[in-house]
Amino acid sequence: MSRNYKEIINSSINDFIDYTNPLQKIMSYSLLGESKRVRSILFLMILDYYGLNYEKYLNFSIAIEYIHSYSLVHDDLPEVDDSDFRRNRHSCHVEYGHANALFCGDALVTDAFGILCDCEFVKENNMIEIIKLWSRYFGSSGLVLGQFKDINKNFEYFDIIYLKTSSFFELICITAQKILENSNLVDEWSLIGRYMGDIYQINDDLSDCDVSVTKEYLETKLAEEKKLLRVLINKNINQNSDLYNYILKITDF
Repeated sequence: MSRNYKEIINSSINDFIDYTNPLQKIMSYSLLGESKRVRSILFLMILDYYGLNYEKYLNFSIAIEYIHSYSLVHDDLPEVDDSDFRRNRHSCHVEYGHANALFCGDALVTDAFGILCDCEFVKENNMIEIIKLWSRYFGSSGLVLGQFKDINKNFEYFDIIYLKTSSFFELICITAQKILENSNLVDEWSLIGRYMGDIYQINDDLSDCDVSVTKEYLETKLAEEKKLLRVLINKNINQNSDLYNYILKITDF
């Protein structure tokens, strides 16, 4: 890539943290751990691809990382996935205690919306629509519903990966197109995001082998969705662009 988006995002996140605030210090532990920044980089690259000054919209990428980190902090809790390690070090609740991890996750998701609203380059009506979208995708009809279904063993595999992973990618693509005011591209980019999320999660699950469906079924579904994604990105993105190659990279073509 011609730009170091990851370094830009990491630096911007660090600038937002008040290290004199003890809760924000705990938040920084989860925010600044080892991370690929896949979702936030994708968002900036879409804006950049369409010729928008992506640096004006860094707040969105930071908010994306805040919400992603919140979901991981809560996922790792003993009552949920019960994971003691995240990104090659102790999970937040192991390092700082159960209650503090809860507070950390709560603060991350709440602060994310404040950071989002602080972006002065999005028209007011458009921002209200985006906030409503984020609330729906991350709340009781979206990400949290996925966590709820997962822990209560009340799910179908692709329902869960959509709610917990694919919908996040979908939302990122929709948000970028709404900022760009490309209303005619929202539907196709929504599908691009959904297929990217499915493929990203299936690849992860195939390496993990701890899922409720067979490896053969996942491999068949993976091949199908890769074909569909390739058709969409060939139609919508220049094949010589950084964005095109990044999408291929993170979906492991």
